[in-house]
Amino acid sequence: MSQYLIPILFMLAIMGPGTFIIVRRTQRKKRELQEQQEAYRKYREDCIARGEDPDAPHPPAPIPLKNRFNIKFDYEPRAIEAISGPLEGQTFPIDGIHHIGRDLARCHILFPRETFGVSGDHCIVSLTENAVQVKDNGSTFGTYFSNGAKMITDKRYEMKPGTEFYLGKPENRFRVL
Repeated sequence: MSQYLIPILFMLAIMGPGTFIIVRRTQRKKRELQEQQEAYRKYREDCIARGEDPDAPHPPAPIPLKNRFNIKFDYEPRAIEAISGPLEGQTFPIDGIHHIGRDLARCHILFPRETFGVSGDHCIVSLTENAVQVKDNGSTFGTYFSNGAKMITDKRYEMKPGTEFYLGKPENRFRVL
């Protein structure tokens, strides 16, 4: 405190009482600026530690639907291909957790709203180190293996490349790539 008191008293003696307010305001702004600079320095360090670009435009761009949860893997991601139904011919990379269904708010792989046999949030497809996993979310019409066996609700099934499954009816079929 004494480090500030002597210059302030000196200013008061030379310039008058109005200077005291200006000096205090200047010191407060200088402290605020130092605090902002320190916060920004910590923010940059945190971004660099997470592997992000600290100079990216803000607010940050939305995370694409294909990897909404920003999960990173140390192995090659796989994909599923729609081989029949309204999504036929489309390939969907599986690099995280993906919901399949008709609900735009919850699902990453979307069927048209009028698709019979596919629930709003029908099933989840995710990637593990060894395989793609499929889990039925309690859908009304069920999720099935290609041989017609129904998957048990909330149980995860590992699917090796080449394995097929379908949602609700055989016309909504996918193949694991």
